[in-house]
Amino acid sequence: MHKVSLLLGWVWVLGCSSSTEAALDTGSDDGAVETLVESGAEETIAETGTPDAVDTGGPTDAGDPKKDVAAFAKAFAEATCAKLSECCSDADVGTYFRAYQAAPYTLPAGKVPSAAECVATLTTQLGVLHGKWLPSIERGRMAFDAKKGAACVAAIGKASCGTDLSTALLDPKCSDVRATEVFTKTAKVGTPCQDIGDTTFNGECDPTQGYCDGPPSKVTDRKCVAWRKPGEECSAVPLWWFCDTRNGSSCDGSSPSKPGTCSRLGKKLALGAACGQDTGPIDECDVGTYCDDATKKCTVTKADGEACHWNYECKSAWPYSCAPFDPVGAGGKCGSKSFCSGKAGK
Repeated sequence: MHKVSLLLGWVWVLGCSSSTEAALDTGSDDGAVETLVESGAEETIAETGTPDAVDTGGPTDAGDPKKDVAAFAKAFAEATCAKLSECCSDADVGTYFRAYQAAPYTLPAGKVPSAAECVATLTTQLGVLHGKWLPSIERGRMAFDAKKGAACVAAIGKASCGTDLSTALLDPKCSDVRATEVFTKTAKVGTPCQDIGDTTFNGECDPTQGYCDGPPSKVTDRKCVAWRKPGEECSAVPLWWFCDTRNGSSCDGSSPSKPGTCSRLGKKLALGAACGQDTGPIDECDVGTYCDDATKKCTVTKADGEACHWNYECKSAWPYSCAPFDPVGAGGKCGSKSFCSGKAGK
């Protein structure tokens, strides 16, 4: 498990381009937002999880994707900021917005928006990413699922302070660049694709099938190709042959002068098995266990109250279960419910 992701308890592999302006065109986007507000869609989100201005019955393939996506971003920002204001300390708000200080987002390092700035700031940052995806939606190589977007907004709006809210706020299906189900990459193997500047090398290709072959380019069509299979040659540069790392295969033995070979796919490891290898297939400890840094063996996850350094060590399934966060010091304890757990006096 990658500790960069676990540092924040979620995965936002979060460079800005002219596409940002496309996503934040105040003429058309403001119109979409006004429609969302005037139609009472925000209330609809809270009650049914289906905003009138956004729900098109599934992936957007008609109408105006730009307005639909802008309406989703605005609704997501409003629901999120309302809960941040209600439940989160200033430190927790700062932790939440830290994700938007890394590429492809553009929030300045250390910037924590005030309550009054929150909606505008979050809407703008979502627009940075969505601006990279909108041209692909318009080309038919990505899809926007308004119903799933509405469900994400509704989950945040209905969440109670504490673990319920942290789980909704940081749900990778709603907000993770690679795992989101609100926006999906749909270009099939053999069809044209482009790089979209979102820090992934999949481009517009369906990641369950393959990747966008060749050096990154934001203007030239390349082609979606299938992941290299175990035993086949692989090399990041200059050949751009990628193994299916999503399933644990890794490129072994490659160098700048020669390709390597894709390892077998990863597998689940039993309790007590050796783990944490740096080369070869990326095997993961089975459910209910984790790879202990000290012993390099799969170990039973820890109960609430036990000492920990990382969330993945804990049986507790919510973000920031291991707190306080102190990976190189004494560490914390599993089962913390302190993140966005409410404000004193409320």
